[in-house]
Amino acid sequence: LDETDPACVDLPPDVTIVAPEFGTAFWVDDPDEETGVDEDGAWVLVTVWVEVTDDHDSAEQLAPLVTVLPGEESSVMGRGYEVSKRLHIPDGECSVIKTITARSEDSSGNEGEDEIEITINRFC
Repeated sequence: LDETDPACVDLPPDVTIVAPEFGTAFWVDDPDEETGVDEDGAWVLVTVWVEVTDDHDSAEQLAPLVTVLPGEESSVMGRGYEVSKRLHIPDGECSVIKTITARSEDSSGNEGEDEIEITINRFC
């Protein structure tokens, strides 16, 4: 399409979760990872890197909201291009799949998102 075509004017942001990759496995008992146990159970620190581009808005205007489900007290990991959060595995579980979503909205209200799944594991 020609860039003057109405379908090309002010497109939604392009959101990409750069890391971790879809399907990455984390271990709460891996000595090489930042792990621990708190009142919500065993956890591993997961850092998410996001890239967002848009045809009209700058990066500062597009800071993505990163969320994770299920099973966390707050589904919000944070807002920004690099966010970290302790992700938990329920007591008695050997493995749990978490869905991480990054969403961004441009100044016209157009939304873009990307989503991955990761696995939190423990040796059982």
